Amino acid sequence: MLFEIQKIVGSWLEVPGLFILFILGMRFIYRKKIPKSSSTMLLCSAALLYTISIPVVSHQVLGIFENTRPLALQPNQVDPHNTVVLILGGGSKSYVPGRDPLMLEDEANDTTMARVYYGYLLAKEYKLPIWVSGGQPREIGRKTEAQVMAELLQNWGMPKSQIFQETRSKITSENAKYTLEELPNTVKQVIVVTSAFHLKRAMWCLEHAKQASGKTITFIPGPCDYRVPVVSVRWYHFLPSAKSLEQISLAIHESIGLVYYWIIGM
Repeated sequence: MLFEIQKIVGSWLEVPGLFILFILGMRFIYRKKIPKSSSTMLLCSAALLYTISIPVVSHQVLGIFENTRPLALQPNQVDPHNTVVLILGGGSKSYVPGRDPLMLEDEANDTTMARVYYGYLLAKEYKLPIWVSGGQPREIGRKTEAQVMAELLQNWGMPKSQIFQETRSKITSENAKYTLEELPNTVKQVIVVTSAFHLKRAMWCLEHAKQASGKTITFIPGPCDYRVPVVSVRWYHFLPSAKSLEQISLAIHESIGLVYYWIIGM
């Protein structure tokens, strides 16, 4: 019972629950001083914020993008002579304290870390080389995402000779374009490792880049970093949470990306 109480109270005393209560409180306090239209607008704002911040909604929305099943490969499906693992960068953090307290370093964010770890496991299991794709940092002198990912892989024991970097890209379409430009013609199969919510857009870009390059390559989806749990609806899925807002934001971001590529004819 204590857990349930903590869960309920905590969800309403943290963002976004606190904002919802604030909006409702303002509407109640000034109910006699503001026009009816303004009162209705406040109520609608609170209802909208509540709707997009509860897991029962965000799981459904982001689940549209995470409908690709985890990768299940048989050993005979993978030829180490013509197959590579491609890991797409998901962002990095700059100027963060590292092992040396006097140095501010660049490191992978949580999304990139999940992708790199899954790609590392695949490469280790099937004895494949890895391509990491992620380009220019925001400031001169900082590491690219590809460099950050390559360092992670080397720290985990991946031979440097088995790691290749594409360091020019800034967006997903460039990840695809520049990686295919740099991949040797001997590569015929690419296992694409990225977050499950990002996979649709990544595969779209890779297929378009393949057509433009004229190369004959098969792309195998390697989704990871799933954000939507495969569970039945629970009572706490109706409590507001910041994580649900993040999931809605990811879904909107991916939708905008797909619509943009469709508009420009990709």
